[in-house]
Amino acid sequence: MPILSTSVKEVHASRIDINAKPENVKPGPINNIINIKNISERKIDFGNIKKALVFVYEFVSRYTLENPKDQIGGEIKVIGEILYSDDEKELANIMKSWKKDKKVEHQSMEMVLRVALNIAQVQAIILSERVLLPPPVKLPRIVSSREE
Repeated sequence: MPILSTSVKEVHASRIDINAKPENVKPGPINNIINIKNISERKIDFGNIKKALVFVYEFVSRYTLENPKDQIGGEIKVIGEILYSDDEKELANIMKSWKKDKKVEHQSMEMVLRVALNIAQVQAIILSERVLLPPPVKLPRIVSSREE
């Protein structure tokens, strides 16, 4: 697998106090955004792997309110790194594409974003609980099927 390691470098969570009566506050959508902020090369010594790429990602969950209109109710941010390796030609192509227009070939980017999203969402769920915000992703629920 081309993913060698992952790490979380920074986490931040805040809940904004709303200057409105609680009965007038109505939660709105939670917007989750993930972006690759940077890609850089790193020399490593891991068996026959001598070079890897470091993908720096940022995940943000922004909690908006419907009432008061469009006010931000809170925000969670997770910044991390993914160490990625492939054959040297593929790594060179990724870096060339990134340096040219900040884009990466679809298959490589899909894998990196999937791993980053999995890590960031778990962190965001933990952080949301600590600052009394709803989870940024829908969690599974058990539904009782009572016979009456």
